[in-house]
Amino acid sequence: MLKLRSKVVHVGIDPGVNVGFALSWAGELLQLQTLDFWSAIDELRLLAEGAQLHVYIENPNVNKPTFFKKGANSVAVRENISQKVGSNKRDAQLLIQFVERLGVKVLAMPPRKAGKITAAGFKQLTGWAQSSSQHARDAAMLVLGR
Repeated sequence: MLKLRSKVVHVGIDPGVNVGFALSWAGELLQLQTLDFWSAIDELRLLAEGAQLHVYIENPNVNKPTFFKKGANSVAVRENISQKVGSNKRDAQLLIQFVERLGVKVLAMPPRKAGKITAAGFKQLTGWAQSSSQHARDAAMLVLGR
């Protein structure tokens, strides 16, 4: 657990079945991981006890309900996409409400307009040499303001 009360720890969260979780302190990326929903809740609770936090959560609620992808021509495929998007939106709402209940500053952020970033692009942009999932990179982009 971090004991960094003198500065704000920034937490980026990309909600979903696999939750991207990133920590930044004093402009430096400290940690990237991919967690399940309940592990993310546990991590937030522990961090809130030991550090001053600002939490940035990707808020998919600003998006349209169904995304049309190339090859997603059938009703079944579009309904499956809609179900996943709905689940993701609810996860984001629950995470936002949990952070607010902790008394921690939370910023609900729109999804990144520039799209996904590759591991190689992320390394070049941030200097992060360790492996990272797409979810963790998305969370990191929230705390890094990019």
